[in-house]
Amino acid sequence: MPVAKVRELHLWHIKTLLSEKRRQGHAKNSVRLMRAPLSAMLSDAVDDGIIDANPAFQLGRRKATRADKLSAAERVQKIRPMSAEQRTAFLAAAGGYGRYATLFAVLATAGLRPSEAFALKPDDIDMHAHTLRVERALSLGVVKATKTAEARSVDVAPGLLRNLERHLGAVNKEALRRGWGAPEWLFPNESGRPLDIAKVARVFHLASKRAGLPHFRLYDLRHTYASLLLAGGAPITYVSAQLGHANPATTLRYYAKWIPSQGQRWVDLLERGRVAEALTAEVGTTLEPKAEFRTVDDPQLLGRIGSPGRTRTCDLVINSHPLYRLSYRGIPGGRTALYRTRARPDGPTSLS
Repeated sequence: MPVAKVRELHLWHIKTLLSEKRRQGHAKNSVRLMRAPLSAMLSDAVDDGIIDANPAFQLGRRKATRADKLSAAERVQKIRPMSAEQRTAFLAAAGGYGRYATLFAVLATAGLRPSEAFALKPDDIDMHAHTLRVERALSLGVVKATKTAEARSVDVAPGLLRNLERHLGAVNKEALRRGWGAPEWLFPNESGRPLDIAKVARVFHLASKRAGLPHFRLYDLRHTYASLLLAGGAPITYVSAQLGHANPATTLRYYAKWIPSQGQRWVDLLERGRVAEALTAEVGTTLEPKAEFRTVDDPQLLGRIGSPGRTRTCDLVINSHPLYRLSYRGIPGGRTALYRTRARPDGPTSLS
């Protein structure tokens, strides 16, 4: 079905079709089976950015929900990332498709949504910071905010940055040759306008076939980026920020199975000296090193610094608990008498 006609589909078209099938004598279950592949096809069109919502989704069910909302299980099932080898083979095959090669590299190596990549402008590249500024999306020819309505900076690998620099130079030359002036879009078509999703999808499938890959969708390049980063040990908070998710919980919901969890005894980290020191500094009481014992022979110095055990006094009566108790147990008045006796200059020297 041509893209233009797919974009013109509405809910009443689907309802009219299914009602006509019922009037023709088809059973209710047969009509349901007719709706299922149609809904799957339109869901793929939503993922590819051809339409904004699936008009056949949830049709005929009692519970009314948003037409473009899929369950978490359905979304996870639709995630089919490439392996590292498949990604390498695809990018090598896509290198023969001119302006599309760099676009595919951005999707697979920076993790942008296709609609965000189509809306990139030359000024969004920061060569010094090695980042891409993502602050808009392009859907059905309309520029709008990103899916989360927030702008973000995406880290760019050195290889992709060199690729973007070469691509930008080629775009500037083409704009000068065609008389466009300064190029408005980073990935323009032959008329200087943004690329069309349908044409990009066709080139993507041609490159996939040339690389000998099974069926993938354009959006799977973003899934490939996320899964490979997480499988490589990247923190989920970092991957979430790169993808532009509202929070890491969204990333975890869809990509949890690519996070390494087997073959690694993480608990062993607690017994490694460096980690133990870090934990002590962060969450525990800092333990000072045990003081080295030194013999002090000078009586005056010993009186100032205390006993070798670093108590406040060298007085054995005070320093030794049993002697301290014996020192006042036999004195009338107990401790008060002891303190009073010790305070008198003419008091018994045997207690001091």
